[in-house]
Amino acid sequence: MIDQTGRMDFSRGMVYAGTINDPHGRFNWTGGTLTVGTFIGNLSNPSGNLVPGTSPGLTEVIGDYMQGGSALLEIELCGTDPLQYDRLLITGMATLSGTLEIQIGDNFIPSWGNTFDILTSSAMNGTFDTQSFPSLSDGLQWFVDYQTTGVRLLVSLAGDFDLDGDVDGNDFLIWQRGESPNPMSAFDLANWKAYFGTDISRTTVSTSVPEPAAWFMLMSGMMAIFFRRDAIVS
Repeated sequence: MIDQTGRMDFSRGMVYAGTINDPHGRFNWTGGTLTVGTFIGNLSNPSGNLVPGTSPGLTEVIGDYMQGGSALLEIELCGTDPLQYDRLLITGMATLSGTLEIQIGDNFIPSWGNTFDILTSSAMNGTFDTQSFPSLSDGLQWFVDYQTTGVRLLVSLAGDFDLDGDVDGNDFLIWQRGESPNPMSAFDLANWKAYFGTDISRTTVSTSVPEPAAWFMLMSGMMAIFFRRDAIVS
């Protein structure tokens, strides 16, 4: 709906556009689903769904992009080539909140080592509050890497928090520092324990090959000390 001042109010339904030219900020988007190839101007998305391009496709924002806490960015993956998955390219600042939702298309099966540069920008502020992912093969996990100029999605070994292709004591230390995908969570710790010793270079993901027992015993002792200390402090 376009009012007498030339402002377009968009709060529900769907809008599909090749290009939206909005250098003066008259596109008032408060809900509904937007699919656009190029948006010229600063794009504010407080509570809508942004679905880049065609399926898959590219949305380019010539300006800043702001995603609010009630908004969603939907990304479809149909392969590992950049032309086979949705991408959001922002020439200015990306300010993130809300939800990132990943979907799979064309019967694509993600595997270990796959990377997807789903968002690029000149600068970054914030992270997605929640993330929704499709299931992966046993022993694999999704990992969202927030970089200084974008967001990269990776498929890694479950419990491999440093992304070096194995699950070892270093990954436990990363969990302990609160730097795993779900900081300090029982879920991440359970993954580390379940797949400890897995090394992608010498085994398949579904078969765990333990490292030396002494190393695992050392880590178990560290875990016991950590939880005992936490219980005393609390």
